Amino acid sequence: MLDITLDFETCSLCPTAAVMSIGAVAWRRDSEKTPFYNLKDGAQDPSSVFSCHIDLRSMFVNNFTFDGKTAEWWGTKSDKAKASLLSNDSYELPCRPIEVAVKDLFGWMEDFKTEQGNQDVCLWANYNIENSDVNSDKWLNELVDDFKELQKKYKCYSKSVYSSYSIEQIRKAASDASCVVVTGVVAECCVLSTVMSLIDAGVYVIYLKDAVAGVNNETEEATIKVLEGLAPLHLSIMTTEEYLQIKSN
Repeated sequence: MLDITLDFETCSLCPTAAVMSIGAVAWRRDSEKTPFYNLKDGAQDPSSVFSCHIDLRSMFVNNFTFDGKTAEWWGTKSDKAKASLLSNDSYELPCRPIEVAVKDLFGWMEDFKTEQGNQDVCLWANYNIENSDVNSDKWLNELVDDFKELQKKYKCYSKSVYSSYSIEQIRKAASDASCVVVTGVVAECCVLSTVMSLIDAGVYVIYLKDAVAGVNNETEEATIKVLEGLAPLHLSIMTTEEYLQIKSN
């Protein structure tokens, strides 16, 4: 598995935020010494890193969002942090239009993937860094009491990525099944990632919308809206009651 962490500096916190810079680094989750790809002299392999700054004119004319509060937030940052946004603005490395930057990002991913033997790619943001206090808390990572009893009857697996399909036992069980019923949290994150992985693998999905929760009602409904575009070819969206009725017939 080839892990790549992405970092975006934006002009807003909304989904349509204008992007100022894109950074990415490839790393190895199972490495014993360092997670990064290093050269023989210990320096980081430059081919494992991607960085570019965005020409904000391309964001402006395409109606991306600029937020005054985010500008105020940047105004409170250190000179070093502000300088990092300008460090690559030069004749040799000019800012790129967003469409060029995105194309270059995916081109870099493909090149590095080829260099590493065409491993599967897993994309990350700074999720584990931002939630390190949760990840390190044993109590927060325990099953709740209601699930502990169910664990005696049903198998339970741990995962370190969004999609449950990353688990070998899940992939094997899914490949042997006529369809997979999906429930859980969070709708727009782990659940959606799992559904998409199953569909990519050719597995038919039954999505129980009243047994899936999002961060809020808006994102929960937005996830269903996305999946409706894939139904009924790749999945069926229904309630738990509807599923049980079908199963009993």
